[in-house]
Amino acid sequence: MRVANLCLLVGLVGANVLTELKFGRNGACSRLSVGRVVVLPRGRRAGRGVRRWVASCDAVVVDIIRLSEAPGYDSNRLVAEPLIEGSQSNVRVIRLSPGQTLPPHRHGSSDLMLFAVEGEGVLETDRGTVAFGAGSLAFYRGDEELRVSNEGRTGLTLLAFLAPPFPPRSEA
Repeated sequence: MRVANLCLLVGLVGANVLTELKFGRNGACSRLSVGRVVVLPRGRRAGRGVRRWVASCDAVVVDIIRLSEAPGYDSNRLVAEPLIEGSQSNVRVIRLSPGQTLPPHRHGSSDLMLFAVEGEGVLETDRGTVAFGAGSLAFYRGDEELRVSNEGRTGLTLLAFLAPPFPPRSEA
């Protein structure tokens, strides 16, 4: 989904994402729904049972992707698929079932920020093994080797944020 003139908001609601956007007569956004949470522009008061958010309306374009729309776990193979493709960066979703390991690799000139969404993993580094579980964020320069495995009992979901995009795009 591509949305223009999106109200920028400060905050996060678990795995929920923008589900509704309404514009007022003047073209400014008047209401955003994030899962069950309603976000109103600055200066508007939220009703009972609605979390308070700080929101401001600016003209931006945002791609909204649900993690639930990404491929699920596969016990026969690891899952590493594109999630969002930007002009200056991209995001991949990686799902490792228990016992699966991502083959060691580097990302050339692309920096990598790896975020663990759920599960418990292990990163192999030059300084030894490091636990890497839900809520953890790791940074790798492109020339550093990524070695990650799921040694837990449940699935491990990772989001890999890469800039510039990886693999590199050929010039047309």
